[in-house]
Amino acid sequence: MADQNYPKAKGYFETALKEKNDDKKAENYLAAVKNYQILLKYQEEDLEKGLDLSTKLSNDKNVPDTIKKHVQKVGEEFIAIKNTLDESMKLYNEAKKLSEEKKYTESNEKLKVIQSEKLQGTYYKNLLAKTIELSQLNLTEIEKIALAEKEAAEQKAKEEAEKKAAEEKIAKQKAAEQQLASGNEMDSTFSITERQALDIAENFYSFNSDGQQVSFQNMNPGKIFLNEDGSEFYNIYVMIEGSPSAAISVDANTGEANHSIMHFRGLGVEIRTVDAL
Repeated sequence: MADQNYPKAKGYFETALKEKNDDKKAENYLAAVKNYQILLKYQEEDLEKGLDLSTKLSNDKNVPDTIKKHVQKVGEEFIAIKNTLDESMKLYNEAKKLSEEKKYTESNEKLKVIQSEKLQGTYYKNLLAKTIELSQLNLTEIEKIALAEKEAAEQKAKEEAEKKAAEEKIAKQKAAEQQLASGNEMDSTFSITERQALDIAENFYSFNSDGQQVSFQNMNPGKIFLNEDGSEFYNIYVMIEGSPSAAISVDANTGEANHSIMHFRGLGVEIRTVDAL
């Protein structure tokens, strides 16, 4: 028994009983050794049965003290395992509840405590598997939330940018309309002056006038037209012998010219683009 060679001790007590079948001491030792071997098997198989058996043997007056010391030591190990398992299960259940409440980050913090214990052995196998499964589920939900928040932020930024652009467009239109309504000159508000717009219109076309008098005139002197898209332009008439023959629009900001033909009275027209100076 001293070197814990229980199979050998068991054989010794069995021999002693064969020689003297009423040897009560040998009988008690043999029964205690058999139960102790069963107790050791429970260390890898059944925690509850191990706890029950260790308690029973510790309280059994027929168990010799030499064996009872070993039983009590194993029993203390069973109790330590049960306490650790109970604490870990409590943490797991708290983590599961947090996950059900969609508090995934807080749930994983609980699970990390379990994983940090580095639990080993048969008794922890099921708990560790459940812990890993719940942790992965939480991570998946955390990633979904992060993606949804990112998309929501991008959508919000887009809507705010569109709202700002629309407000700026409306403000710009109102400002221009107010100036038009007041009859004030518009040249100072824009990059292209009326004089420059007339020059751009003149350079925009080349004419074979056949000696006819050609001039360029702002359709509304001192005024600028507004497009529905918010752009502003001068509307320049091409005057042939004092009568409008064509209309040229000149962007008041960029100087870009485009033509809108009214009638040409037989003039040869060459269209070209001229940047504003």
